[in-house]
Amino acid sequence: MEKGKLAADFCAITMEADINAAIEAGGLREFVANLPTYGPALHERLRQRFFMDADIFADENGVPKSSYTRELVRGGTTSTVVFHLEGDDDKKQDEKVVFGWVGDSGGKIFLESEDGKITILDGTEDHGGSNRAEYARLEARRQTGAFTGQLCYDTSRADHDSQYVRMYAEDGSLPFYTPAAIVATFAREDHGTALAALAKDPENEALKASAQTCLERITATQEAFLSSPQKVAYDKLVAYHAKNGELQKNPANLELKAQVEARLAEWRKANLAYTSSPEYAAQSRINKGTTKDDGYGGYLVGPDSNKYGKQVRLAVTRSFGDFAGHQVGVSAEMEVKEFLVKDLPTARRRMVFVASDGVHDCYTDEDLAKLVMSGKSNAELLTEFVEKSRKLFGNQADDISFVLKEF
Repeated sequence: MEKGKLAADFCAITMEADINAAIEAGGLREFVANLPTYGPALHERLRQRFFMDADIFADENGVPKSSYTRELVRGGTTSTVVFHLEGDDDKKQDEKVVFGWVGDSGGKIFLESEDGKITILDGTEDHGGSNRAEYARLEARRQTGAFTGQLCYDTSRADHDSQYVRMYAEDGSLPFYTPAAIVATFAREDHGTALAALAKDPENEALKASAQTCLERITATQEAFLSSPQKVAYDKLVAYHAKNGELQKNPANLELKAQVEARLAEWRKANLAYTSSPEYAAQSRINKGTTKDDGYGGYLVGPDSNKYGKQVRLAVTRSFGDFAGHQVGVSAEMEVKEFLVKDLPTARRRMVFVASDGVHDCYTDEDLAKLVMSGKSNAELLTEFVEKSRKLFGNQADDISFVLKEF
């Protein structure tokens, strides 16, 4: 949301000042070590800066209890910081790169070998519905009875006995109501892990069985999608656009006009069926209750859960400044990941790259790495990022922010 920019600006300025102060005081390593606890502290400073009244905005059922007073920030901001700690002169083996982040501003390390091959290391993992650890964190909170945003639909709304959901539930690894999208994501992760292990031990029968089981899960989700309301609605939309394309070439053709209207009616009917189905709710990650000025409602589930105002989606499960979201499970605690430089693959060039999701959404990791390591200037990269985003998303293009540093 546009007012979330205030949170982003405040966090950027505040963090820069705090980091500089730590450097001057010689305590940068201590600052990095305390990054997880620093997140909530920054969140609290932001609250004090922009709110006079920060009482509970909703009760345990998500019903608004009070209005904001002098509310300036709505929504929140993601944040990613990276530290390159060189180590003491006699302890170069301690040199490391440390990532701290909340949200989905992705950080990578690109390593270019002597023969030009680029290795990609993930410095961050998006905090959202497809993040297994975040899913588990929110489920653990929900199990305590705390009012918590759902990453999928509520089983009280409809029976949903689809095989692709039951697969993980039967072995107890995930709750029964896991949405297909999350199950598919986890199955692909497990399949990749099993294949990597199998490559090192190709005769291991247990690993072969594990890889096959994961593949069957992936196939099941694909088959379920082909018969789902979403696929039906998608096919109707494609048919409408195809017929409408014919009409644009021959606008006076009354028969084509009638066919276009019929296709449009068919799509609207199919889309209504889809948006009323449990599958639709399952694909919503976290549905946030309201954008009205009388305060946020809770995190609500399903396409009809908008009684507190306009329903919006929250794609991240950690951020700074989302005070209402914080009450239903959104965390301000930074996750930290570090790389010892001595353990990295040998490379002639090493680059840290951090960018907003507006950049990452436009490229595969491989294409992004080639572009960033091509030697283009920051201005040239920015131009390419913006042009690519506009080409793909038009007026829905997301913000473009990035920083890179060789080390």
